[in-house]
Amino acid sequence: MTIGSSITIPAGETVTIDPAAIITMGSGVTVTVDGTLTASSATSHAKLASTSGSSWVGLVVSGTLSLDGVDISGASAALDIKSGGKGEFDDGTIDASNAPFGVEASGSLGMKHSSLTDVAGTCNVVGSFTASYLTYTGGGSGFFDGIVTNGASAALSIEDSTFTGPGPNGPLHDMLVSGSGAAKFHVAYTNITGMHCGFHFGAMSEFDISYVNDDSNAFGFMLYGSSGAGPFTVSYSNIDDKGANGMNAYDAEGTNGPITFDHDYVNGITTDPSKAVSVTNPSSGKVSGTGPR
Repeated sequence: MTIGSSITIPAGETVTIDPAAIITMGSGVTVTVDGTLTASSATSHAKLASTSGSSWVGLVVSGTLSLDGVDISGASAALDIKSGGKGEFDDGTIDASNAPFGVEASGSLGMKHSSLTDVAGTCNVVGSFTASYLTYTGGGSGFFDGIVTNGASAALSIEDSTFTGPGPNGPLHDMLVSGSGAAKFHVAYTNITGMHCGFHFGAMSEFDISYVNDDSNAFGFMLYGSSGAGPFTVSYSNIDDKGANGMNAYDAEGTNGPITFDHDYVNGITTDPSKAVSVTNPSSGKVSGTGPR
């Protein structure tokens, strides 16, 4: 079917997308979900796509989104989770979006076994974002960051995922960023490569990074303001950012709380004038068991 103009799913109503459905969105179309939008199409994907040569806006969710096996293309802001909205996007692909997702305060979004391809803009998180087995590939032509938290209550949890950029000087700049604040970053069993920074931490209350491969980036970590209660830990990870594509394992500037790098392989320049970083049990070779399980 074709949806030629913006529509709303009212509160209390449920719309289900059938397996293998192909829904074509007209230029500028927004689907507002005040009720519930569902799909269970993991074995026979449904598709939400724009008409040729045009762009639609995306799904604006203040109710409930539960999509399994849906591919979204041509949307400028594919998943826009509003305050109080709840979203789950599994086994699907979002392609060529300026903002594959955004999560407002008190909103939440989960992703499992999904892909974000040819990403061309920043994903902003003020609420909660949880992902596992996420594949992220940056594209675009302008300067932008990957996933950025912007609030003291923002929470990000990522496991078993892969983030790939076009290189340390490409349009995709820093991948996982705390901008104006975050309550917590949890990242484990994940690969990050081809960025300016794998991690760029400003204001932050707590972070734990473990079993991560952070390599071939200009900087593994920029630690520029993790001064909350903590703890702040990087453990059992490979920060290998010295070579043709990168030079700096970490740079700790400004005001940070005590940061611990434990059982890590660190290869690259380390800058820490304030002595915020404590290195314990350093590894002389690559740590095993890192990356997606």
